[in-house]
Amino acid sequence: MNMTHLSALIQSVSCGKRGRLRISSQWDWGKLLYLFGLVAADGAVYENHDQHSYYVMFSNEEPVLLGAFEEAAEDLFPGVTIQRHLNQDGVTMLRINSLALVRLAKGLGIDADFTHVMRLPDDLVAAFLRGYFDGLLLDQSRSAGAAASAVAATNRPGRGSAQSNHA
Repeated sequence: MNMTHLSALIQSVSCGKRGRLRISSQWDWGKLLYLFGLVAADGAVYENHDQHSYYVMFSNEEPVLLGAFEEAAEDLFPGVTIQRHLNQDGVTMLRINSLALVRLAKGLGIDADFTHVMRLPDDLVAAFLRGYFDGLLLDQSRSAGAAASAVAATNRPGRGSAQSNHA
């Protein structure tokens, strides 16, 4: 059984009684890692049991990135509700309220040091880094030092050095 067949067997995921996410029959781990890369660059993974508040959020001013986040989320989780708000600075915030999605993100270290993400196969690490760098490089408020730190984090045993050909 390959991943496509396996994806067709899983219809939804949930944590507890609420927050069920429908899963696309054409599940794409690369697309999920790209979405999580955007979140890691300019978003949040929030979990507060006392308030029963759980969400994955991405904020940005770039319509292309906001659209990429929405498209990935809708492709992965058909029918998902994505809340759209402007913060006090006029920056768009996209939010998905889902404990299951929060647990997926936290399990991969999206809210921490990305250790688990960096142990995934190369194509999935690349998808995450594409989202991360897209989020950083198109967000004018970020420094180049943050991007350099992310590249340095990919230098792990057996992988060789990550290098950038861009000035």
